[in-house]
Amino acid sequence: MPVLIKALKSPYLLWLLLAIPSVPYLLDFIFVEEYYSEMMHRTGVISTQLLVFTLSISPMLIILKKFSFTKQLRGWLLKSRRYFGVASFAYALLHLLLYIRDVYYLEYLFDELFTWRIGSGWFAFFFFIPLALTSNNFSMKKLAKKWKLLQRITYIVAIGTFVHWLTLNLFYDLGIQWMVILIVAKIIHLYLHWSARPAAAKKVAT
Repeated sequence: MPVLIKALKSPYLLWLLLAIPSVPYLLDFIFVEEYYSEMMHRTGVISTQLLVFTLSISPMLIILKKFSFTKQLRGWLLKSRRYFGVASFAYALLHLLLYIRDVYYLEYLFDELFTWRIGSGWFAFFFFIPLALTSNNFSMKKLAKKWKLLQRITYIVAIGTFVHWLTLNLFYDLGIQWMVILIVAKIIHLYLHWSARPAAAKKVAT
């Protein structure tokens, strides 16, 4: 595990690993070799999986903190969280570009914008943009404490993403599975966070 973490400390290697699944989708975008619905499904699923993983890192860090041998892993997860979030945005962007390429007509794009199944996807993507643009060291320093508040928009993105997925009525069982994973991760996060507060207060009092 330490060897793997050491190897993955390079952000370039991590970016390469995150980009590898996109190669066939990018080729399809150019050469149009596979079925549109299949490509839309794959890019949407990968984007959602990366988003859920990104949001699940906080409870993972709290749990791993209980074990001293996980220090390197915790440091890597904390440092790499932004990379997973940006990768999720990149796959969402590819998902959107595939949709625009297939629909083509602006009138039809505009009409679908006001439906739950497509409008919710645009809603999620709209809020995803400022998150992606500020996922860098410069923005973190410039925004300071406001940066963390901004990152909470990620949950709005998640809500829009799952509304989009479930209202499409396509592979909704898989969508529910990932939604449950995120809900459970958030419940664990809130429980661990609030249960730790009395202990910290008691320690200060003594």
